[in-house]
Amino acid sequence: MEKASVVFASNLVREITSDAIKDLFSDENYSVEKIEFIQKGSSNRHIPTGLAIISLPKGTDVRQCIKTLDGKEVLGRPIILRTKKFEPDDFQYVKREDAFYLSRDC
Repeated sequence: MEKASVVFASNLVREITSDAIKDLFSDENYSVEKIEFIQKGSSNRHIPTGLAIISLPKGTDVRQCIKTLDGKEVLGRPIILRTKKFEPDDFQYVKREDAFYLSRDC
């Protein structure tokens, strides 16, 4: 059984839409099966966090997808893509060839 392909996105604007993400991925010939936007707050008041979990078709080369799309602008802000879950204390985006993560200057 093949493992599902999932990409974790951060640095998204609050006004982000599924269509904006799908357009970015389709511009580079990647299909998107499902997008889950992470929100915080109570059941009657949801606040966007700028995070999303993007499910891709099984068999998608996730590393190549990230290499292609990481840092591309979506609604005026560079999208940050990773293969691992979010880190809540990320501050500054640093793009590297072998890893995609945020770091903070101390």
